[in-house]
Amino acid sequence: MTEPVKALLWDKDGTLVDSLEQWVARDRRLLRMLCRELEIPEADHAAAVAAGLAAIGVREEGIDPRGEIARGTEASIAAAMAGALDAFGPLPSPEAFASLVGRFIGDILASDKTPAPLRRGIHALLTKAAKRGLIQGLASSDSRMSCLKELSAHGIETFFTFFAFGDEVPRAKPDPWCVEQFSREIAIHPSQILVIGDAPTDEEMATAAGAQFCALLGGAGARQDFSDRCIVAGHPDEILSLLA
Repeated sequence: MTEPVKALLWDKDGTLVDSLEQWVARDRRLLRMLCRELEIPEADHAAAVAAGLAAIGVREEGIDPRGEIARGTEASIAAAMAGALDAFGPLPSPEAFASLVGRFIGDILASDKTPAPLRRGIHALLTKAAKRGLIQGLASSDSRMSCLKELSAHGIETFFTFFAFGDEVPRAKPDPWCVEQFSREIAIHPSQILVIGDAPTDEEMATAAGAQFCALLGGAGARQDFSDRCIVAGHPDEILSLLA
């Protein structure tokens, strides 16, 4: 650590929870719903779904750590899907399409009763950090509704005193706004904040704000996706030792 860490700013998907596969399944279901609503010929549904998934960064070999599914907000994912589906027929206006995506995502989340699992060791790490007096915040590209539903399912929402949601922030990752706002609210300089995430955009956000960064592997990004300057942990337990 370059300076003593006084606060932690967490990413959620792939960092706190193993949710990336669940989001792939949700987005596949979303695209099927869009195909029916937009009256795309049934013979083209499979190709349209595949194109939509590819547009947000779903690859046969896994998740693109710089794709919209790993870094994007609901709005940016909707825009990427619209770009892919445009080849299969006429689309409504961007505003109407985004509204349709929002409604369908709401329906999917309401029917999804099984939360993504918490990463092993995360609860112990959150607890230990709280006992040490570290202030903890969350910066997620997900909407407030989906994010709080997932956190509350695991009973971890109370660990955080700051939230930045993808559907509420003025500037999304990798813009440094989330770190800077967290810093302002807790009156701690960014250099004493450790951002913990699983994607390169998390590191870019931290670097732009002058914060420290820890890449937690096992989510969207692999070691080669991060700079040589950052701290790297293969498991949450390793972060505990860094904070010792």
